Amino acid sequence: MTTPVSHPVALITPAGELRLKSRRTRARFRRALRDNLAAALAARRVDAEVDDSRGRIMLTGDAHRAAEVAREVFGVHRVVVAEPLHARDLDQLTRRVAEVAARQVTDRTFAVRVRRRGRHDWSSRDAERRIGSLLLPHAAGVDLERPETTVLVIAHDDETYLAVEEHEGPRGLPVGTQQPALVLLSGGFDSAVAAWRLLRRGVPVHFVHAELACSQTDAALAVAHELIRRWAPGTEPDVWVLDFSEVRARLLDEVDARYRQVRLKELMLHAADRIAEREGFEALVTGEALGQVSTQTLGNLAVIDRAAQRPVLRPLAGDDKEEIVDLARRIGTYDLSARSREVCDLSDGPVVTRARGEQLEPARDAAPDELALQAAEQAWRLPLRSWVPGLPAPWAA
Repeated sequence: MTTPVSHPVALITPAGELRLKSRRTRARFRRALRDNLAAALAARRVDAEVDDSRGRIMLTGDAHRAAEVAREVFGVHRVVVAEPLHARDLDQLTRRVAEVAARQVTDRTFAVRVRRRGRHDWSSRDAERRIGSLLLPHAAGVDLERPETTVLVIAHDDETYLAVEEHEGPRGLPVGTQQPALVLLSGGFDSAVAAWRLLRRGVPVHFVHAELACSQTDAALAVAHELIRRWAPGTEPDVWVLDFSEVRARLLDEVDARYRQVRLKELMLHAADRIAEREGFEALVTGEALGQVSTQTLGNLAVIDRAAQRPVLRPLAGDDKEEIVDLARRIGTYDLSARSREVCDLSDGPVVTRARGEQLEPARDAAPDELALQAAEQAWRLPLRSWVPGLPAPWAA
């Protein structure tokens, strides 16, 4: 028998998807969720521990700070900070809730909700009615549709809690339950949001960034660093920085302006694909959204994709810019991404919207694949968590 909890705890409700998995897969995902919660608490230096001994995941210790951390861990559906009630039966439960929640409902409309799991000799509806009748004299009335406050009681087997704080989590799958992928990082809004979307599906992400002569590599790495710090606890991602100054020079000097952008994207994808092949990544990820700019038409993307031997995932394909920027605000990368300048635009006028292979041959001859492969072989590999601003790439030192 476990010792009753006497201090507030943070109760974790895993994302609903986890319940749909097979028993073996569900157990693996639950272990990953526990590990990620522990890693997140340690990274934020929160004095709390993960306890899964009572049939549900709870965080003990500094429950309020732990809940703030858990709300940003993928695989978490909901976090409730709750006071243990130590009620043995329904009579004791209703009295304890009424005592504790009277101040909460004073002069306000309220509703009572009871979430129950396990076997009890009373129903949720019975408990809600009895608690409500005791609280009503203190309140402005009962409103089951739009109450000013909700009294939430959680009953899990023989343990009962009164919720004092509730947070929605990001849901998704625990990071680390899928194979890793390599994200092409620009530093703007799109690639960071695309990486977040993959993290939310359980995919650990690593990054590759093509440094052009006018690029802001530090700005791009700052965006990736913040994303990982906040949303990928327990992972140790790398970033590969490519020296693309020669690629840029060739494109500007020798390639028709209409085809520069498509050829640049081909070379970026080709270099990233070589790194992915060498490092064992299953897929490449970009922040492209269909039709957002000239290189992101369906025709151009089909041509560009042929530069890679593995799948190219585009989690933002159906989003518009406003949706992407809104999500950047939510995930905490907006301010850093907003400081980045567009550095990949080498065009000087209109860009072809549906490039054909034969049209690109002169561009491919002038800026051949070997430039990308050489950049991939000489890429600067950096553990992202050890990055510090101003750290120069070897060729810039």
